Amino acid sequence: MTVPYRLLWFMVLLGAIGAGANAIMFMTVDGFGGKPFLERFLASPILGWAHVGGGALAIVIGPFQLLPGFRRRSPMLHRWLGRLYLVAVFASALSGLYFAASSVAGWVSAWGFALAAIVWMGSGIMAWHAALRGDVASHRRWMLRNYAVTFAAATLRFWLPLGLLAGIDFETTFRIVSWLSWALNLAAVERWLRRYQRPTEPQWHEVRPRRHHGGLPRGP
Repeated sequence: MTVPYRLLWFMVLLGAIGAGANAIMFMTVDGFGGKPFLERFLASPILGWAHVGGGALAIVIGPFQLLPGFRRRSPMLHRWLGRLYLVAVFASALSGLYFAASSVAGWVSAWGFALAAIVWMGSGIMAWHAALRGDVASHRRWMLRNYAVTFAAATLRFWLPLGLLAGIDFETTFRIVSWLSWALNLAAVERWLRRYQRPTEPQWHEVRPRRHHGGLPRGP
């Protein structure tokens, strides 16, 4: 990895660990976080934990999956962590759709979080299908897009207090952040992909034998 990439990776890792720890503390530590939010999550504890726990697990797994060296040295672990990551994403996204419908900041934030959940699942499906086809380049691009939405758990916790410090009331800030927290991440990743991603990369069948199970190639 280049020095700028290492620095970016460590920043992402720190943000991921901070957001994951914050989410777990929100559900387990009395008086931590906003009471109206916690009451909604605890009213449906299975869905609440699916959303919080799934999101925390996905955001912490993600940085390690992005390490080229890790993918090369431990391809089997990379594949199994990828499967666990996608299960966590779908658990968090599906439960997030449920909570989005009753967002405390009204329909603007409800649509923001609902669309985030849909994009989150959609990009995960695209990444998985690319892996099944053995298209490693497409798989990596879709996983980067997917993790951009996953990382909204960190950027939300950055933009929300920043808006409040700027003197914007909570409901207005929350409406803005419900879109900004994931859309800006996705736009940044999309720009990076267009500017820096190599046009062609080795496909799975070029770097390892293709194995078939029930007529389908094994994914990464």
